[in-house]
Amino acid sequence: MPLSQVEYRRRHAIWQKLVDVGEAEEPQWSVGDTASRDVRQSWQRTYAMMESITPPFHWNRLTSQQKLHLAVAVNQMREGSMVKMPAVSERHRAELFSSGYVVRWHGTYVSCLDRIYTIGLAPSFGGAGAGERKRKYEDDEDIPQVFVAWNKICAIRYPQLMWEGNAMLGEIVATDGTKPLRAILECACIPTDRTWQRKDGDNSQVSYAYGSVVVLSVELHSVAKTPADQRLRTEGLPTMKEI
Repeated sequence: MPLSQVEYRRRHAIWQKLVDVGEAEEPQWSVGDTASRDVRQSWQRTYAMMESITPPFHWNRLTSQQKLHLAVAVNQMREGSMVKMPAVSERHRAELFSSGYVVRWHGTYVSCLDRIYTIGLAPSFGGAGAGERKRKYEDDEDIPQVFVAWNKICAIRYPQLMWEGNAMLGEIVATDGTKPLRAILECACIPTDRTWQRKDGDNSQVSYAYGSVVVLSVELHSVAKTPADQRLRTEGLPTMKEI
């Protein structure tokens, strides 16, 4: 059953209590297509950042040695590859799918991951479908929404600030040789809870009220000089190392 007007507004009220609704996901670190390398630091600076960008579910179950291996794997990723980390257990994942959840995707900044793990995906103002939502929920003003994509090709185009023409940018996590990174979230959503959708091939998107989107896993992508759309179409998805 579609998300009711009462529930729609209730979830927005929860978000308002958590944080200023004017805040959206914004980069907290420098953005670029390359990072300087201080060979004296090896992978140690990346290791110092890993706890804040790794899903707590995953980080807390790793041994000290495994945490070290994860940092080294991120540090040594080649251009255009990725590391995938689970954010929920396999049991929880199976329960969500058996309850009717489907997979959607969301592109974000690596520096926002810690905040997302704490309070969830941030709704944003001024997104597509505002007029349709106002009519549907009889609101004078559009309530901020969480936007997700039907496929990864669309999600990797976001955030738009992470692009300079056809050049993919990433956030500079460390200066120990780790390539600039961007994050793609594998999410789960109930289709009937959507507040708006657009089916337009590789640009198909859906919006949800705050609290409707569950993060299943996090992919850290290293910046590649080849445009993402072209790479995904010609070579398939990036090489993945699941840790």
